[in-house]
Amino acid sequence: MRSMKVSGGLTQGRNMSDGVIAHCICTMPGSLQQTRETSDLKKFLNWLKQHSPFNQSEELISLSSGIVADDRVNCDSAEELGENAAKGIVGKRFADVTLKRKVQVFTLAAMENTKLIDTDSVVFNPNQLFYLIACVLRSADDLEGCLQYE
Repeated sequence: MRSMKVSGGLTQGRNMSDGVIAHCICTMPGSLQQTRETSDLKKFLNWLKQHSPFNQSEELISLSSGIVADDRVNCDSAEELGENAAKGIVGKRFADVTLKRKVQVFTLAAMENTKLIDTDSVVFNPNQLFYLIACVLRSADDLEGCLQYE
């Protein structure tokens, strides 16, 4: 559209006669360029089919780190786990509700950030843990004492 209004374009100083339109159409890409681009596109698509960047695997894999999930990770069925947990607490008093760990959703982060405490796997967030430590500090000297076990 812009090429029509700039100096030397279709409407600049001229009317829209057949000769002016034919002059513009003659400068459009020809069939040779279009066939070459189509051929290049087909080559590229064939190459992508042979060298797929996506792994065809049934395993759950992190795209950013490449970590393969083990049996503990169940975030792919989180909706089903949530529905089962909701069915278990419907009709109960709040004081009587207990949620079991087997209905808890574990993500790939749970594989790395898990500590064994009294034979129970506890998932923790290292950033949140650092923020809690930072809130308790009274001076910069206390930081060394808090992180000596790291």
